[in-house]
Amino acid sequence: MSDPEVLRDDASAGIDRPSATDALPLDRVELLSVEPRRATDRRFQRLCVVTAACSVFILIVLLASILTQGIPNLSWTLLTKGPEPDAAEAGIRPAIFGTLWVCSICALLTLPVGIATAILLEEYKPRHRLAQFFYSVVQLNIANLAGVPSVVYGILGLTAFVSMFGLFATQNGGATHPLEWGVRYYDQFFSEGDRSILVPVESAQAPSTRPTATMDARDFDMQPVAVSIIGEDEPLPTDDRLEYTLRSDAEAGRISKKAWYYCSLPLGRGVLTGALTLMLVVLPVIIISSQEALRAVPPSLREGALGLG
Repeated sequence: MSDPEVLRDDASAGIDRPSATDALPLDRVELLSVEPRRATDRRFQRLCVVTAACSVFILIVLLASILTQGIPNLSWTLLTKGPEPDAAEAGIRPAIFGTLWVCSICALLTLPVGIATAILLEEYKPRHRLAQFFYSVVQLNIANLAGVPSVVYGILGLTAFVSMFGLFATQNGGATHPLEWGVRYYDQFFSEGDRSILVPVESAQAPSTRPTATMDARDFDMQPVAVSIIGEDEPLPTDDRLEYTLRSDAEAGRISKKAWYYCSLPLGRGVLTGALTLMLVVLPVIIISSQEALRAVPPSLREGALGLG
């Protein structure tokens, strides 16, 4: 019950006090405060569902378009042959094998390094203050590298692996002479009978071979052959000697034959360079994922593993 004196004082002071009938039930107050937020959540949820459905629909349309246009042109020739001047006879076999080599080498290099790094960072945290500082710097850089665009890694791979910062460049016109293993260079002549004649040379920078009768000439199967040298105006022989006849002004082209274990420094544009560059892209993701997996291991399993040795 309200005091009459208090009510008269409030009325004289111009203060309106709520009556007992103006008070709302507690459940009604909660309903008015929560319902607009729930409606907003439902609208946002519908928006997310519609956006995801549109994305999936666009993906399905793209895949269906690629399949309907690509399957009629898919053939065994396309999968088993290499590049050819005739587009109808060309294939993608080198690209397929190159992709498999790059992904395989990348996996072999990335998984051990990434998992070992995650174990070192997560299970062997340093206690010294200076070591903790370096640990935090390394952890921060790994987290930042996970968000770097792949084009930056491409530029890094071009600089670090392809050219190795120009460490092997000479002063002679800026030409690069790499250190190579598993390769032989030859000067290739084409005889008047359209036969390929190869002459071994010491390196890619060796002077070009001049045609002489005493040069170490070989056929494409590396079998020694006898070469006949004739003058610029001399008539061509009409017998079998035509296949290995060279004119005195014939010029050679430098070619190479590489073994399967071929390697060079700098690495150049090859499979190993692509695998190392791809390793830089996926290595931060592997490290972070491995760290999260290690943190998710319950303490009971850790203690049990320690008990088992």
